[in-house]
Amino acid sequence: MRLNDVPLFPLNTVLFPQMILPLHIFEQRYRAMINECLKNDTPFGVLLINEGDEVEEGHESALTARPYQVGTLARITEVTKVPDGRMLIMTVGAERFRLLEYRNDKTYMTGDIETWPDEVPSASEIELEASAVREAFEEYLTILMELAGKEIQGLEIPDEPSTLSYLIPNWLHISLKDKQRLLEAPDSLARLQIELQILKGETAFFEQIKSQANAELGQESESTELEETGPLSSNFPIPGYNISSRFSKN
Repeated sequence: MRLNDVPLFPLNTVLFPQMILPLHIFEQRYRAMINECLKNDTPFGVLLINEGDEVEEGHESALTARPYQVGTLARITEVTKVPDGRMLIMTVGAERFRLLEYRNDKTYMTGDIETWPDEVPSASEIELEASAVREAFEEYLTILMELAGKEIQGLEIPDEPSTLSYLIPNWLHISLKDKQRLLEAPDSLARLQIELQILKGETAFFEQIKSQANAELGQESESTELEETGPLSSNFPIPGYNISSRFSKN
């Protein structure tokens, strides 16, 4: 389905369908955009910035953003207005779309888009892949939380393959370009296949870190009497390595 003159919000983030994205709206142009969306009860498009700057207001040398060609419509679910005009909004990803053309003739970017639903893969094939990905995701989360000294509160891993494929990138500490690649996958099967390889690689990496950490702690305990230690991340064995740098907070 084609939609014309859709408000667009280029950001240094990738929004996936069904995922939540909180935003702090402070630039005048985006205040106007959000007010227009609220007035008309319409979504806006979120696109990853390919080139240029996210914030222009107050930055004379800022470069106008050029977005990637695939994004996600964001529907506003909650708004908190601050007395000075700023807004704190909660949005949820709706339909994925292709950007056909964009313009900067208003204070904010607008464009013509075409919604892009996932292609429908074979049911048996995708169920098999989703099962493998869920298992790999559980293993990944277990070791990640152990190394980070954290606990997951209230995370339910979905059974529905498409939802699963959209959830996982929010937990992967991969580049924005790699997240964009996942968003642009033709269907949930292709997305899950890519994610399975990433999960296996990341889990193997963290297993290696865990083994090395245990070896380091074992050697230290032989030479000195150790007091009770905290999580592995607080005594990480690799110089310059910080587990929080790989922990996705998205």
